[in-house]
Amino acid sequence: MQLALPGSADAAKLPTSLTSRHREIHRWFNFIAGFSPEFVASCIDGAEGVRDGYVLDPFAGAGTTLVEAQLAGLPATGYEPHPFFAEMARAKLDRELTIDDVSMVEALVADSFSSRADPGAVWADTPLTFLRKLIPEPALTQLAASPELVESLPGRLHPIFRLVVSRTLEGTSGSKTDGVYKAPTSSKRSLEPREVLATVCSELRHDLVVACDRTTATLIERPAGGGIAGGASLCVTSPPYLNNFDFAEMTRMELYFWRFAESWREITETVRSQLLVNTTTAPAHLRCDEAAFRAVVDRDVFAFAERLHSKLATVCSGRTKPYDRLVYPYTSGLSEIFGRVYDALQKDAPMHVVVADSALYGVHIRLHDLVALILAGLGFRRVTIRHLRERGERWVLAKRKGPPGRLGEYWVSATR
Repeated sequence: MQLALPGSADAAKLPTSLTSRHREIHRWFNFIAGFSPEFVASCIDGAEGVRDGYVLDPFAGAGTTLVEAQLAGLPATGYEPHPFFAEMARAKLDRELTIDDVSMVEALVADSFSSRADPGAVWADTPLTFLRKLIPEPALTQLAASPELVESLPGRLHPIFRLVVSRTLEGTSGSKTDGVYKAPTSSKRSLEPREVLATVCSELRHDLVVACDRTTATLIERPAGGGIAGGASLCVTSPPYLNNFDFAEMTRMELYFWRFAESWREITETVRSQLLVNTTTAPAHLRCDEAAFRAVVDRDVFAFAERLHSKLATVCSGRTKPYDRLVYPYTSGLSEIFGRVYDALQKDAPMHVVVADSALYGVHIRLHDLVALILAGLGFRRVTIRHLRERGERWVLAKRKGPPGRLGEYWVSATR
């Protein structure tokens, strides 16, 4: 299976979200841990019989695969248990959304700025302390009415209201996103809420005119391991990498702002417990033992994971991060979900996965090889790996030993 991908100069952007900020609908909410619309479009163009089923993404995130399929006139279904990402995806996928809806939301938000609600009456102490580190007090006061106001609106407007306000929240924040995390100790220019609101809503109205014809896409807010409907003709996805990046921590500002949770413990119980285990602080009950793991994965997958676990257990002894504890639950979780994908795909349907390697305390995690083994063990055919780009040095912390070579991102493809 060989896709007609862009030239080599652009290939390095395929596994990144860089181009999303310039693409209609996609740019409404762009997150750093994602692949490009162009990658999805190439996968769609290269899939024979893609219009005989639906496009599937078991790790939907903010909806890149679903939006691109929708714009191509294809039905699509994605699974995403993170409540904030799921809400952003629903806003981008709402084919009934109108320019008048956007203008009404803009007017409501602008009017709410004048109410200047008391932040202390909106948020509990823990989330308020955190939000005040990231948002200047005048801006936070103007935005404080939003968590209550959204509940007064018809349910169909909740996603777009939250998207508009979340974009405004980000624009008013005085803290940069350092790599993938909001860093209270860093600083950037904080914009005035009304200025950000006007810019965001102008962008949305423009995109609704350009991309007015869209088909149906569905975002299901739960893990894909709970089951996937059959009949999928293409899967394009990117699971969390085994590199300890915490998707709940990355969005703590939004989770607190929208009152999805009021403490880190609650975030762990309600959000992180639903996500694929890939961080050392994952809830203990999600970790599986070796015997249980051996029973649910292919022999070659077990051998790979066992070697990796052994290497990490050696280097992690006495250190802060017990990376070795991630190997079995991460691999078993990924195997379970990819097994569900296998069952859902039609015969001869293609699957495309974007992943990256990493270096944990100097141990090289060849995640692309692990994914390829999992797919082959499940029965996928023609499993191939293609290197797409080298990753920047910022992904290797100076205090930790890096891998033998440069880290990269990879495209693993297979056929059902």
